[in-house]
Amino acid sequence: MRGARIVGSTAGAIGAALTATVASLCCVGPVVVSIVGVSGAVLAAGLKPYRPYLMVGSLVLLGLSFWSAYRPAAPSLSGGAACPARSGRTTRLVLWIAAGAWALALIVPSLVGS
Repeated sequence: MRGARIVGSTAGAIGAALTATVASLCCVGPVVVSIVGVSGAVLAAGLKPYRPYLMVGSLVLLGLSFWSAYRPAAPSLSGGAACPARSGRTTRLVLWIAAGAWALALIVPSLVGS
């Protein structure tokens, strides 16, 4: 059960990071053109109307991931003492990196300007 929880929160963190990245691509202009070329910039510009929805969706995924990664462990079903398990440091690290990517995706468009 714990392994499924770690995999689920990691998948949520990665999904939130990818969604935040896609949401920010529409507004970074010259950086996008230099990285993905003109055709990629045109594709990213087409995502601009969906940016608020993508940002909210990624925030929901981040919230679910944080809840899953930091919720208390479920009690053992066997009634015995639970074995100590690793805390999922890698999962939490990926989650915090995803949260940072989401924050950058939210802030960068206002710094770059329109």
